[in-house]
Amino acid sequence: MRFKLPSIEDLSVELTENSHQHYQLFFRFKETAHWIPQQRMSAGMFRTLTHLIEISLAASGSVIVIDEFEDIPEFNEEESFHEKIIQLINHPDYRKGVL
Repeated sequence: MRFKLPSIEDLSVELTENSHQHYQLFFRFKETAHWIPQQRMSAGMFRTLTHLIEISLAASGSVIVIDEFEDIPEFNEEESFHEKIIQLINHPDYRKGVL
């Protein structure tokens, strides 16, 4: 699976190991000829990158639930977030387990 973000020209991933043999991945991306390290990425950009990686590495047939359901018209009238979640869980489209 390949994703395209228009402002990103390149992506670099570095695997590092600390003294306790813990491994970490560090990301940086190139945007308009400048490399931006993970520490300087906006929270939204890092979160988007994380989601894209999770989707790319998910096993075939995996179900991915996205919790931004404010665009579903039948849930717009509810005031309680808890009630929206309950309605989503009980939505008829989930009877067979897949939307």
